[in-house]
Amino acid sequence: MQFSKQTIFITAAFLIVILIIWYGVSTNKQPSPEFVSQEEASDQGIKEEESPQNQGSQQPSQQTVNSPRPAQEGSFGLKIDSPKNSDSWYRGAKHTLQWSGLFTDRVRISLRRTSTSFNLLVLDNIYASVQKYEWTVPATLTPASDYYFVIVPLIQSYSKAATSATFKIADSLVVSASKSIVEPNPQSISAEPNCFSTITVKALNDYGLPVPGKKVSLSTERQGTIIVSVRDTTSADGTALFKVGSQIQGTAVLSAFIDGIKMNDTGSVSFLNPPPFCTTR
Repeated sequence: MQFSKQTIFITAAFLIVILIIWYGVSTNKQPSPEFVSQEEASDQGIKEEESPQNQGSQQPSQQTVNSPRPAQEGSFGLKIDSPKNSDSWYRGAKHTLQWSGLFTDRVRISLRRTSTSFNLLVLDNIYASVQKYEWTVPATLTPASDYYFVIVPLIQSYSKAATSATFKIADSLVVSASKSIVEPNPQSISAEPNCFSTITVKALNDYGLPVPGKKVSLSTERQGTIIVSVRDTTSADGTALFKVGSQIQGTAVLSAFIDGIKMNDTGSVSFLNPPPFCTTR
């Protein structure tokens, strides 16, 4: 069978058109959507996570150290100015969160971490026009260096949240002379050998939190008082322990020194006869 030149030409043209259409379809396919992690989705406003009310949510037992991350301005025109990467905020202390920008309507503020899914609602429904918020850092937060704040608007759609620079939450290691405590137990013992009162010295910072690793000494001006050191360096709960006794009747006023600095509080132990109480060493 022979085909005319016209038939061959029409067939070839038809095949060329089919190839052109196939090529156009294959090259214009949309790529698969890029995977967005839960944290990225939340930060970009794609999905707003529910903020847990429990401050202890998802807290690791050890301090985490991560590379500093700078602040990111939100797509709605707000930037968090404080805290900065170099800042340390102390548990139990008041610190000021500050931001700037033209956005003035209501926002939600939350605290997060880069290493975990921790998400704490700090404040809901505050007007951005105030541009600052004084916040007391919960004493229950785990010390770490990867915390950051997130601010999102409540009534306006957005594609990217405003995030602060990562910063550190820690404990102040400065002992407060006015907050630290000297506690005798019991306050009265017998004035005889091998009878002792246990003295607990608790080193606290300005926010009432324990300060570990501090050297403690105990002294009294009363003659004939025996002071025995049980543990003269504060432990994780900020305490150091001593035993005090005497064979001479009277009262000893005990002063504590932490890292060589005298604490304001004192403890008193009375040595009596007949003995009201006796604790052997």
